[in-house]
Amino acid sequence: MSFLPLETFASGSGTYLVEDFEISYLPNLTLAELLRSRRYAEAKGKACLWGGALYEERMAGPGGAPAEAGSIDAPSPGDLRLDALARLDEGKSLEPVFEDLGIYGWTDLPGTLGEAEDIRKLYPLAEMLTGGAVREDAVKAKFSPSKNDQFEFVHFALHGIVLPDIPEISAMVVTSESGSAEDGYLTSREIEELSVKAETVVLSACETGLGIYYGGEGVAGLAQAFILAGAKGVSVTLWQVSDESTREFMSGVYALTRQGMSFSAASSSMKRRFVNSSRWSEPFFWAPFIFTGISD
Repeated sequence: MSFLPLETFASGSGTYLVEDFEISYLPNLTLAELLRSRRYAEAKGKACLWGGALYEERMAGPGGAPAEAGSIDAPSPGDLRLDALARLDEGKSLEPVFEDLGIYGWTDLPGTLGEAEDIRKLYPLAEMLTGGAVREDAVKAKFSPSKNDQFEFVHFALHGIVLPDIPEISAMVVTSESGSAEDGYLTSREIEELSVKAETVVLSACETGLGIYYGGEGVAGLAQAFILAGAKGVSVTLWQVSDESTREFMSGVYALTRQGMSFSAASSSMKRRFVNSSRWSEPFFWAPFIFTGISD
């Protein structure tokens, strides 16, 4: 059930549940009270947008051969897991681990730049970082525990990796620079060490919502990492989505938040619009966007 969007379930009247209800998710009961207690009084109207990362240097697979983006469903043997965790502990690049899993060949997402620009038009005071500025060290510096910045929205429009068998190295893929000490993969464990004081973090990327299920304690993935870092709520995607439809969906959601809606309510409202549209009515286009946490 953790990986199924409830919005797609049929109600008694034969419509989708999202047509009658606003649906959001809580990672677990342990965190529910903590999220309700978070108050970011200085966050209103402030946003930090990340998009249009440069992936050109990462388009080749092992040995420099051009490659398509790899599958995240590759098996993860125990020794590979141990190697991944050892590299994470020692601060070594995770690139070899991802290559062993068939995860490589990142291509640019031109729609993500337009997505960030659309949001900035609605929130003109938003800080927007694009292209070569979307680096791992820049994200870590922006959300350093030594800072106390608060945001209404932090938006990442990037490639994402989710590994249910090794959730610690699930990651957002950012611009990678030759000679950098960082490998360009901002992992769940690294995110947990940041200070992201935000009402809502939006992960507008491929399959950022999946994770590993621990009994009754929810899904441990990128969303959980951002909540542990300080976010009150996180919007993630459950499967690969179209650049074009994502841009339209996100632009619509932010337009509604500008009118005073909470992010969760705005997301549900946009899903209803998509359901009733001629072009994006199939659940494939609107169901993957789910909101985890508390949205006021």
